[in-house]
Amino acid sequence: MKKDATPQEIAAYTAGIIDGEGSIQIRKTFDKRNNNNYYCLRVTVVNTDERLMQWMTKSYGGYVLDKCPPKGTNWKRAYCWYIQGKRAESFLILIFAYITLKKEQAIVAFSFINKQWHEENEMFFIKMKELNRKGAKSESLPT
Repeated sequence: MKKDATPQEIAAYTAGIIDGEGSIQIRKTFDKRNNNNYYCLRVTVVNTDERLMQWMTKSYGGYVLDKCPPKGTNWKRAYCWYIQGKRAESFLILIFAYITLKKEQAIVAFSFINKQWHEENEMFFIKMKELNRKGAKSESLPT
């Protein structure tokens, strides 16, 4: 990223990172104390270049995890940057105009954030899980 980049250029660059290396998720965890599910918006980027993770943290906050050690001598260590909750919402608002491949996930994320009923959480969780499913997809890339 060039030093004199405009905020729009930085947002577009970041959206490209999310489209290529990132994931927009609705995470579900079970709270044993309340015997209830808890749902949270999370945006992640996984990459082997720690400098990218440092730039994401410096630019947007969030956290970096040492995701997985190398599996063999030819493998690099992978890092995971993530941001969640209200910070993830603000982050997606900032880059939304520039997201291409994960636009539908971002729209589901905004619907999840703006829901009126707690009962809708599971529906948004399932929809996001379907969108993020690995494997062949029938749709072609946008032009």
